[in-house]
Amino acid sequence: VWFPQNHMLMGISEFMGSNFNTPAHDGYTVVEVFWGIAGLDGSEINVYYPEDQSGKVKFDSAFDLSTPEAQEFVLETCEMLKDLPCTVAGCDNAGSGKLMLQSDSAGDSCFLRDFKSWSNGTLPTGADFLPRLIEFRKSANEADYTGEILEGEVDYDKDIGVVAGQLRFGVIKIRSTMSELTPFARGKEVADLLAAFVAERRAAAP
Repeated sequence: VWFPQNHMLMGISEFMGSNFNTPAHDGYTVVEVFWGIAGLDGSEINVYYPEDQSGKVKFDSAFDLSTPEAQEFVLETCEMLKDLPCTVAGCDNAGSGKLMLQSDSAGDSCFLRDFKSWSNGTLPTGADFLPRLIEFRKSANEADYTGEILEGEVDYDKDIGVVAGQLRFGVIKIRSTMSELTPFARGKEVADLLAAFVAERRAAAP
């Protein structure tokens, strides 16, 4: 939910954030980029009771990470997202100019990169890929691959979407430089920047 800067809830949130001790990064939004999701079918959503039906996910039938080309593309995108510049007002990034929050602790989560590390630096391909990915999803400890500023935000069981025995989606995440208290207009600028990045990568996908 986005509020204008002069909304009363903004003042309350600022008071809470300024007077109660929490880690500095907790005040910044976690951005998620999904692979494998083609859209959302909202035809059955009741606009008066949207909580009764949130819509149905439409999976991308072409989503396949079992090839070296697709794997390299996702890994490359993870690195590009880490370094994505953000010059709009919604990014509180003095000194870095990046969308991702800069820290001594890793500010991103790339499930395929973590899987590669778990697999001793080599990703399986073809028919070997999915069984090994499922094993990683079940047994890997997120804390071994996740920095402090994303603590509690990464869950391989949810971020690697295996549905009916098939890989349907995956999520990469960053702790952004956009404050959770950002007003709507500034937040939309950040969202538009991210949408343009996603569209560009989608167009270049193998």
